[in-house]
Amino acid sequence: MLRRRLCSIFNASVRTQLIATPPPPSPVPFRTLRFVQFLKPRLRSDEGFGFGGLRAYSLLSLNDLRGKVPRKQKTRKGRGIGSGKGKTAGRGHKGQKARGSGRLGFEGGQTPLRRRLPKRGFKNPFSLTFQPVGLGKIAKLINEGKIDSHELITMKTLKDTGAVGKQIKDGVRLMGRGADQIKWPIHLEVSRVTVRAKAAVEAAGGSVRRVYYNKLGFQALLKPEWFEKKGRLLPKAARPPPKQKDKVDSIGRLPAPTKPIPFSVEGKESALITRHCRLSLKLDAAGFARARLRTPTALLAPSSGRHQSARLPSSALRFDSLLWSGLAWSGLLFATDQAASSIAR
Repeated sequence: MLRRRLCSIFNASVRTQLIATPPPPSPVPFRTLRFVQFLKPRLRSDEGFGFGGLRAYSLLSLNDLRGKVPRKQKTRKGRGIGSGKGKTAGRGHKGQKARGSGRLGFEGGQTPLRRRLPKRGFKNPFSLTFQPVGLGKIAKLINEGKIDSHELITMKTLKDTGAVGKQIKDGVRLMGRGADQIKWPIHLEVSRVTVRAKAAVEAAGGSVRRVYYNKLGFQALLKPEWFEKKGRLLPKAARPPPKQKDKVDSIGRLPAPTKPIPFSVEGKESALITRHCRLSLKLDAAGFARARLRTPTALLAPSSGRHQSARLPSSALRFDSLLWSGLAWSGLLFATDQAASSIAR
């Protein structure tokens, strides 16, 4: 760079000598100065050939500062055609390579690496999340007087007293933590219960029942005031799906009950319901056979005599007998239901 600057100074001096008409003055002796460079002459027509009137500059300037390690200067693209990398900046016209880069992980359409790798596990959409509560916490709330041990402890009771959090998703699971603190009989209705917790409660003379609520029924159990505010009736209790019948003991009751249901009464009731269902199936089959035969019925005159009953085929006679027995069983079932309701109250 020093040589280039000296050459520019010399060329300027030669041009000055050719333009000037008067004789050149005596030349100024050139002295080499340490760390000084003669850069720019005073281009005047009255000066002759030489280095007179030059200004001295330091060899150090900001554009001359460099590190010891040589580095390649970065090419600035898209700054005009004079730079050689303007307009298309060396990418050419159109095409995928002339445009921006694709999204992270895109491999041109083939299966990306994140999908080629092996997969582990999955998310079960049918999984149920139960909030756990220990027997020790329930015993502590009973000792504090927040829970009455003489009444039925439901999931609404546990939520209102703070035994479980307010964000209950699918139900409550009773755990055996602090089982040695249960010294008196208590009756609970929860969604799930562990073997240790059930054994501890039954050893103290209490009972634990696993009840089923669907999402709407569970909301009606925990927040019945919401339905009253909207002017709606409480929904009816829903039956459990077939895959959960072995995991529950009974259908949840609405509104929240205050007294437990004895297991003995429920066993008789379930047996009556099963018998009634079987009888209904038989009645449906007999009724279909009677409608197909198109015979008169002896329903209005069950004791009209053998001469009228003899006119009917055997299938119609079976239908009449099953119908009367079905009515009798329905009355018995209604009476049993009323008795169970009075006991629960």
